[in-house]
Amino acid sequence: MDGHQLPAPWVRQQPLVGDASTRSYSRVWDSHGASAILVCYPEDNRWQIERDLEVRAWCELHGVRVPALLEHPPGAGLAV
Repeated sequence: MDGHQLPAPWVRQQPLVGDASTRSYSRVWDSHGASAILVCYPEDNRWQIERDLEVRAWCELHGVRVPALLEHPPGAGLAV
């Protein structure tokens, strides 16, 4: 995960096959076995996450089904 520790409450991760972007994806699990998808943006593209989350919020506001946003630590370049 780009040298970062997993954010709480996530205790385990499995990297997923990437796409054509510079983002990396992992499935993460908490201590109860619940899972989610973690996306990490590289240091030089961290600004992009804010734009992507704005698009996600706009879509949700207009009735488009989008994945839940469980957490997005400010400045961390990741979202779950």
